[in-house]
Amino acid sequence: MNVYKFNVNGEIEYVCASTTIEAIHVLLKTHDMLFEDLDHTDDIKEIPKGEWDKYTIFDDESIMDLDGNYAPLMTFGEYMAEAKTPELFCSTANM
Repeated sequence: MNVYKFNVNGEIEYVCASTTIEAIHVLLKTHDMLFEDLDHTDDIKEIPKGEWDKYTIFDDESIMDLDGNYAPLMTFGEYMAEAKTPELFCSTANM
């Protein structure tokens, strides 16, 4: 599977999926959106596998440290090593 970065309505969301079409389907289904809800300001990019360990998933339910940062959970590489099904797995949105 691949990792896709969406910028939709100012929120950044990451989806793991086999293809770009599958990633779009996951995003739309997760948010109960229609394709027509996307516009020219929205964007999707594939994150190369060699860059996955540069991205970190943070626990936004943890207590922030003194610098205002949440506790890290794992890298995208660690997540993808266990990923079995297409899904939205990381987001800047409060869902």
